[in-house]
Amino acid sequence: MFKKKSLLAAGMALILAACGQGGESSEESSSNPDAKEVTVAVENSSKPLSFTDDSGELTGYEVETIKALDEVVDDYNFNIESADAEGTQVGLDTGKYQMMGGGLYKTKEREDLYLFPDENSGASIIRIYKRKDDDSIKTLDDLTDKKVHPVTPNGGIFNLLTEYNEDHPDKKIDIQLGESGDFAQQFQAIDERK
Repeated sequence: MFKKKSLLAAGMALILAACGQGGESSEESSSNPDAKEVTVAVENSSKPLSFTDDSGELTGYEVETIKALDEVVDDYNFNIESADAEGTQVGLDTGKYQMMGGGLYKTKEREDLYLFPDENSGASIIRIYKRKDDDSIKTLDDLTDKKVHPVTPNGGIFNLLTEYNEDHPDKKIDIQLGESGDFAQQFQAIDERK
């Protein structure tokens, strides 16, 4: 058993917790009767990584990667459960889940809880949206002296912009913290900040 929760990368970040005995099994895929049950939480609305399709099935890059992992790792049965973004990490930290799909950005606090790989091997779907009529933004340099909102304090955009500001102390980007919400809420927040 690991002393810390560990981070696995298989084209995306997966986090393996050291505690818990796994959840209810949705499939028995291993032929090994001694295989350990591992419950994996994936977000249910993070298309194309993990989402519920029109037929109600959980699918996406992370889901298919976990299923492929389940086929080749005989010592574990990986059971996939759907959760919202907050529920995946809370469930991991409480032991409800032993792994989670998605990514956690490296912070000092998370390094105390999880083992991170030396090299990042995940894919990112980070995007910064701008108004259609604004042709002045083409690179991060073009965001200096502009407000970027909403930026969640634990997300990839926050880390990217914070690192940019540290590297460019004389040309900083104005980071406006807020809840990310769904895409409709994000676009409404942009519209309200004209």
